[in-house]
Amino acid sequence: MSVIEFVGIPCSGKTRFYLKIKNLLKNKVKIFNYSDLFYIFSKKIINLSLIEKISLILGYKIYKKNHLSKKKIEKNTSKKNFSIYSYLKFTIKRIINKQLELIKKKIIDSFSKREKKILDILNQSVQNSPINNKQKTILKSRMIEEMIGLYIYKKMDFKNVIILNDEGLFQRILSGTGSFKKKDINKIFNNVNLLSEYFMNRIILFTKSPFSKIKLRSQRRKDGFKFTNFNDIEIKIWINVFNEFYKYYKKNKIYLIKDKYCLKISKNIIKTLWKFYI
Repeated sequence: MSVIEFVGIPCSGKTRFYLKIKNLLKNKVKIFNYSDLFYIFSKKIINLSLIEKISLILGYKIYKKNHLSKKKIEKNTSKKNFSIYSYLKFTIKRIINKQLELIKKKIIDSFSKREKKILDILNQSVQNSPINNKQKTILKSRMIEEMIGLYIYKKMDFKNVIILNDEGLFQRILSGTGSFKKKDINKIFNNVNLLSEYFMNRIILFTKSPFSKIKLRSQRRKDGFKFTNFNDIEIKIWINVFNEFYKYYKKNKIYLIKDKYCLKISKNIIKTLWKFYI
């Protein structure tokens, strides 16, 4: 099995290339992402109650719907929009989310010291991300799903499957840039090294865009990460951090992705997958 993560500065085109690669691969091999693994296979690695199993099934349906529509799961339940149906729907989702958090805690408790160390690093990276507190809460929950997905991947024997992530754990670490001081950037790369040592069997697809395009895409964005509050110097520091990551790791299963390379990269991914199992 191949595990693939996209890495690139926000607004560099990760989602677009992810969808393009996914479309090229979808008729040739089964594709999951880290969150898929959490929802589908958690019951395989830990004992769960019936209500927890049902919560995973319903939570996965909500996740898939939200993932496809790009809409937030939480909705306004103010008196202005109040109805019995909307209240019941909100209450059921709250119960499901509570059960999912309990499942995550159970699995995290079974982590090794090394895995808990990586989770602490990822938590700190989310905390350092330049987004508001509500977005950090959402991102932290998603990141824990991703870490558990990687944990499940390492615990189980998957065959003829590709784990494809439009963002992943390397992206989470690189996005925790702190205050842009040299010591913060050095710490990021030390943390990347720890993840690399734990997670050696992976492919990274790196997206790269010039400053002008990144700034323009950020201005056009309605949702997600924006560089609205950053000056040009700070955005260029972000670009330099991600470019240094590419230069440092390009000899270790990392590929620069452009439109003209997509077909070739998808073929190489399939070759790698089948070679691994022949």
